[in-house]
Parts: sequence; C-alpha cells; structure tokens
Amino acid sequence: MRQALPHARRAAATLAAALGLAACGGAGGLSPAFPEARRAELEALTAELEAAAPREEGAVVVGVSPAPVRLWAWDARTGSVRWAVEAAPEVAPRVAGDVVVSQEAGSLVVRRLADGGVAARVETDGLTLRGADGEGGLSVLTLSTGGGVGALSRVVLLRNGAVAWSLAVDQAVGEPALHGGIVALPWAQQNLSLLDAATGRERARVHFGRGVVGHARAVGGRILFGQRGLAALDASLARDAALARDAGGPADGASAAETSWLMPGTDALPGSPALFRDAYQPPPSASSAAHHVQLAWAGAREGRGPRLDGDTMYLVFYRALFALEPSGARARWVATLPADVVGAAVTADTVVVLDEAGALHALSREDGRTVGHADVGLGATWASLQGVALPALAPTETTSLGDQLLAATQDTDARLVPARAFAARLLAASPAPDVTARVLALCEDRALPPALRAAGCEALSQRRNGLEHALTALGRHAGHLTGTTAPPVGPLAQAVAAAGLREAVPALIAHLRDPATPTADLAPLAAALGALGEPAAVEPLEAFVRLHHAESPEGPLADALTACMAALVLLEGPSAHTLLTEIAGSPMTMPAVRAAAAQLLTPPPAARAEGEAAAPSDDGAR
Repeated sequence: MRQALPHARRAAATLAAALGLAACGGAGGLSPAFPEARRAELEALTAELEAAAPREEGAVVVGVSPAPVRLWAWDARTGSVRWAVEAAPEVAPRVAGDVVVSQEAGSLVVRRLADGGVAARVETDGLTLRGADGEGGLSVLTLSTGGGVGALSRVVLLRNGAVAWSLAVDQAVGEPALHGGIVALPWAQQNLSLLDAATGRERARVHFGRGVVGHARAVGGRILFGQRGLAALDASLARDAALARDAGGPADGASAAETSWLMPGTDALPGSPALFRDAYQPPPSASSAAHHVQLAWAGAREGRGPRLDGDTMYLVFYRALFALEPSGARARWVATLPADVVGAAVTADTVVVLDEAGALHALSREDGRTVGHADVGLGATWASLQGVALPALAPTETTSLGDQLLAATQDTDARLVPARAFAARLLAASPAPDVTARVLALCEDRALPPALRAAGCEALSQRRNGLEHALTALGRHAGHLTGTTAPPVGPLAQAVAAAGLREAVPALIAHLRDPATPTADLAPLAAALGALGEPAAVEPLEAFVRLHHAESPEGPLADALTACMAALVLLEGPSAHTLLTEIAGSPMTMPAVRAAAAQLLTPPPAARAEGEAAAPSDDGAR
C-alpha cells in the first residue's frame, strides 16, 4: 500500500499559536484537510499509549568494528558475541525491535538481532536511512532525501522482518518512534503525525512551532519529540492545545504552553551537541568522529511535560564524560575513560558506555564511579546499547567534584582541549573556597594550550569565594633571585575588585609600579584600582600616565593608560581634568591615548544638557 503525505506548512511564532492537532478519518489515509482535534480526542490517544504494554528490550550491544569492517551483536546476559558479519554500512545502522537495519550498497539489509541472519532487503530508490525504531516483531524505518522543498521520503513498516506497508512522503522526514501500535513520525521540521502501525493510516497530527521536530522517542508510555529541545506527547500537550485554541492564541497570564518545551543549555558545550542529531541533514557514517561527541540521556517516564530523568544529561567528548544539569552550567561529576567512547546509554542507576577498544564501562549516575566492566572483544567505531547491565566491580573511593574537574583540565590529550576548558569553566561555578587556588594554578600555567589557560583565567576573574588565595598571590612578584614569577595580575584584580576587597589595593599598586607586570594585565589592574575607590591609588596612577604616555607602540599599553585615566576620573572627579588636559594637549602623547584623554574631558550628553538647563539666561542676567 502506497500513500502520499500532502504538503502542510503553517507559520507559527509560539507554541500556543502554532500547536494544532488533527485527527484523520476515512480509509483513504492521510487527508489534506484536518479538523482541529478536541482535547478529549488527544487525551484518549495518549491514554492508549500509556496503557500499552511496556517495551521489552534485549540486553544487547550492536556495533560496527573498524577494518575489516564487521557488524556485530554482543549479548550482555551471556557476556559473549552473538554474531559478527562482514558488512559495509553507508550510515550508522539502527536497532529496531527484533532487527538491525543497515544501509549497504543501495538497499536496506534487515538482519535478525537474534542471529544476524538476513530477514529482508528493502530497496532505497536513492533515499538514505534516516531512522528506525521497533517493539518486538514490529519495526518502522524512515528514508529520505533530506533537505526542504522537493524532498522525498518513505516510511516502511516491517512485521517480523517482512514489509507490511510503505508510505510515500513528499516532505523530509526524521527519526520515528513506535509504541503500542502507534508510529510517531516527525516530518517537515515542525510536524508529528501519529500513524496506525497496522494500516499506515494517519490518526492525528501535531503541528509544533516552538522548535524543530526531527526525532521521536518512546519513553515509558509517552512519546517525546524534538531535536535541540524536547516536547512530550501527553495529556499536558492536549491541555496546552485546548488553552491556545480557546484563547485564540497564547493563554492568559503564565502560559501553560511554556511548560511543554524543554530547551537544555547545549550551545555552550564543547562540540555543541544537541539532544538529537539533526535529522534533516545527511546522517553520519558508522566511522564518523561525530559519534565521539554526543549527549546521552533518558526521558522521565512519569510526570507532566518533557523532563530528563534525574534532571541530568551526559556529555560524551571523546574520552571525557560529564554528568550535567540541564542548563549545562553545572556538573554533577566528570570521568575520563581509557579510550574514546563510541556509544552510550542511560539505565536506571548507571551510564553504560562502550569505548573504541571494545570495553564496556558502567558508571554510577550518582557520583561517576566505575561500578561495572566487561570486554566485548571487538573494537568499534559506532555502537548502540540497550538494556545493558554489567558485572559489578568492587566499590572504589570517589573524589570530590573539584578534584574530578581539576583532573579533567590536566589531561594531556590534545583533542580534549575544548573539554578541558569546559571543565575549567565548570570548576569556577563551584562555591568551594579551594577552587580559587585550582583555577589560579590553571591561569598561571603558561605551558597549557592557550584556550585552556584563557578559560582558567576567565574562571579566576569570576571567583567570589576563596579570595584569600587571590590576596596571597598578589603579594608575589617576579624575581630572579627568589625564583618566583609574576601572578596573573589582571584576572586577580578583576576578582578582588568585584568582591570589593580594598585590602588588595597596596598589592595592586605594587604591581602597577613593577616593570615585570605584563602589559596586558595593566588595564584590568587600573580598572580595579578605580572601582575599589581608595584615594591612595591616585598618585601611582598619575605617575604611571606621566611616565608612559609618550611611549610606543600603542596596543596594550594604550589600553592600560586609558584605563588609568578612567580610574583617575572615578577617584578624583573634576580634579583629574588637569592631568587629562596636559595629556590631551601634549604632541608627544601617543594618538590613541590623546584621543581617550580628550573624550574623558568631554562631559556626556546628559551632563551637558543638565548644565545648559542650570545656566542663567541673558534675560535672567539682566
């Protein structure tokens, strides 16, 4: 049976305005005219999903090994390889219920998960495998050209490895989910169609405007969908749709629709991975480095709206594994694995990862300790894990989060520099006082890669606790006889100034006068002296400006002189104009500094307007 999905594009600015639901009728399948579904209809559908039998997945790892390339399955219950066959997958394969689907030489090869035997071959007709999912003997596959206008796609339902029906789609489709006899099909960026798995008939459609809809995932009795963000097909979605429809737009007051979209903070993560890969771009090959940078997570099976189980997502970056809050701004723990991770899955109590050497590691979701281990015996460039529990290891001592993050920053693997810099930023978010000493050590280490050292210095500048370490460091100067080096004065000055530590002023003045202080640190140092407001800083700031204003080249020194003059304005007010006039009028002053002095002498527009309003008019004088 072949059917055609019509074009359906509706502009939408917000979820409340863009959430439309429709149920189709008639044996003809997908209709271009969908009446809006009532809340009760969608609630009945979600109740049907929730009442369906829980998914039963075998404890298995499926992987692709490097040359010679083989597709294999490893049984976690027996601890042995079920099967391994020569294959040349063009994109990463998919596990879909009782079968494994691999695109090879222009066709989809459907192999039984139990023994690796070929159950069916499906011609691709020039399309590319986009996704697959399954429960037991039912499997749904999607193929597409990808892209936007003019895209062609196909949805295929397999029953016990044989094609039951095929659905032609004149739009790009994403990665589907199958649960309780219902296929959730993402398509055209913002649509989710719910199909009857028995017939392929469309039962309902969700048009979602808050984010890209590229993936669907069955979690418990619910369907989660999205791409960079996450929504849930549950009763809360039905309620939000009804509120939007009844209000003719966003619901009054605090919109209930806002609770139906979870947007984790993934943009600042190294590699910027999303919750799901981009379903509308060409999928990666089984050997792609894309599998080394990914997010692993489990959806909450209960509750209202979309949530991550344990409010935690797990970032894989080559050998590093971070357990993060959904904001991405705080870590729960971090671990470093012996080899690059190629696959990860979240279970009830652990995060299980397979590395490229074929070693499986189970890490506690609570603290990141390794609590299980097994050896598959086959290397891998890609892997899919489901239901894997590993033989337990003897408990090991855990270390503090600060120690874990510091260890992550010190890894010498050059590929991990973005992850090491990320660990430094996470370290700065910890309120523990001893963290200040650790990020100070990173900022001082000139042997580190520039990006990592810069992250340490930025973290140091933002510290507000443990600043006794900053005061101690500011007391140190470079000296050949003492064998000491200058501390990172700039970030230290920013930290003590933000904390209002006036006791740091004498040490800052000493560094201003010290010729060994790096020029790049002088501008933040001068700004800190101005912000702290100690009159004792006036004389050394004036002396510095008079001593260096005619030097060249400009660059960081000009920035430092400008910062000194701005600090003097803060400390002295109009009394600083005498020096500024002298600097602005000297032909020896470097041009950038002369311009900065002239600008500081010019009152801002608001002050000029206030002065003009206060000045007496000619009529008043007479």
